[in-house]
Amino acid sequence: MSKENVTKTTPSVIRGAIFDMDGTLIDSMWIWERYASRYIRSRGLSPAADLDDAVATFTLAESAAYLAATYRLDGGAERVARELAEGAVALYDRVTPKAGALAMLEAFRRAGVRMALATMTERPTAERVLSRLGILPYLSHIFTCDEVGALKSSPKIYREALRALGTKREETPVFEDAPFALATAARDGFPTVFVLDGHGARDPLASAHAFLTVGDLADAPWERYLPKSP
Repeated sequence: MSKENVTKTTPSVIRGAIFDMDGTLIDSMWIWERYASRYIRSRGLSPAADLDDAVATFTLAESAAYLAATYRLDGGAERVARELAEGAVALYDRVTPKAGALAMLEAFRRAGVRMALATMTERPTAERVLSRLGILPYLSHIFTCDEVGALKSSPKIYREALRALGTKREETPVFEDAPFALATAARDGFPTVFVLDGHGARDPLASAHAFLTVGDLADAPWERYLPKSP
């Protein structure tokens, strides 16, 4: 990332919000740390040193296809996808909300902010964990990379979420913990919020894309940006 490619938009008011899930609303990135490598070892094989980096931006289905083809796994991509999903679901039962997430969502709801989810996680898993944590009722729409047919290297998922919310782009920030996804949204004209996560990737210029960089989501100065009344 170079300074010439940095784009930042600051909203005068927030009327809509598009949230990533893993590492942004929920503390779940630990699930995916070396997840592909652990799976390959469970199949009795030795993973490449860069395997986890290679699949870091893949959806589960894409990871399954890559692993099945690269390691010539019995059962093909269908078996790999099923086993990856089963292992992840069990781990998601141990996930908690990110610090301040519920308080922030409640503040946004009270201010009349429309909220949607844009996630790389498959819908059944996302709905299950968000329902358990009490986050699901705050979201009017859920979009997944699998369903929209594009990764977050493309702005398609954010554009579809924006269309569903019916808010203006400049008033609808995208919340992300992954620098590459944050950069995608910023370059498409969205205001962005960089959510710090101890398990995620780091980029020295990630905060340059964002009008806010936050750790605890409840500690940000939201009152500066929220509508005064719904």
